[in-house]
Amino acid sequence: MEANYTQAGEALKVIGHPRRIAIILLLSKFPQLKVKEIAKKLQINPSVVSQHLMLLKNEKVIESRPRGKTRLYSLTNQTLAKIVNDLLEVLEVLEVQ
Repeated sequence: MEANYTQAGEALKVIGHPRRIAIILLLSKFPQLKVKEIAKKLQINPSVVSQHLMLLKNEKVIESRPRGKTRLYSLTNQTLAKIVNDLLEVLEVLEVQ
C-alpha cells in the first residue's frame, strides 16, 4: 500500500509544474502533436517543451512515436487529464467560496 502512495506522490510531482499541466491538457484535446505544434499552441520555446516532454515520457505520462523526421506525442492514459481537469474545477469552486 505504501508503494502506491509513493508512486502517487511521484506522479503528482511530475505533473505539478504549470507547463506540464498545460501540455497534458493540450494533449487531451489534441491527441497527437509534434513538439513544434505544442510550442506554438502554448507559446513556449520548443526546447523548453522538449524538456518537459522528456520528464513526462520518463514517468510514462506520455508516449511518442516516430512520424517522418519528427515524433508525435500523446497521453498514455486520458485518466490523468481528467484528474487535472477535476482538480482545476475544485480550485475554481474554492476561489468562489
